[in-house]
Amino acid sequence: METLQQLRSAVEQGFLLHGSLRQLTSLVPKQARDSEKVSGNRSAVYATKNVLIAVLCGLRHPTGRNFTFGWTGVEEDLKVFGHDVKLEDGYVYLLPADKFQQTFNDDGSPSGEYASEKEVIPTRVVAITPEILSQFPGLVIEIEDKA
Repeated sequence: METLQQLRSAVEQGFLLHGSLRQLTSLVPKQARDSEKVSGNRSAVYATKNVLIAVLCGLRHPTGRNFTFGWTGVEEDLKVFGHDVKLEDGYVYLLPADKFQQTFNDDGSPSGEYASEKEVIPTRVVAITPEILSQFPGLVIEIEDKA
């Protein structure tokens, strides 16, 4: 089964996804620094049902100390931006949803993120490459790497 279909199927089966540049045997909570919402600043393992967001987080490799990386829009029409970052091979973790709680935006609406304040053991790890991004029509990437 192709990689993208594996990830979509995992979400349909109830798994959450977490992208990382490192291959790990467990995910431990780390202090996040999300300037967009209060819930994004917890010490937690974050996960999503959004395949593209998990893939982007898995491919994101900072090349400088002051890197930026983010996105605007929705999956069908997403714009990715950043500097001092490259998109390189990475991993997406399939995680048991029962270990996570839904997070909320500052206005009380669901954020699309889930958080666990405890260590999480992945059910499976899927290796990904930047070529997977070609399977997302409408995706616009505007990234500068000055390194």
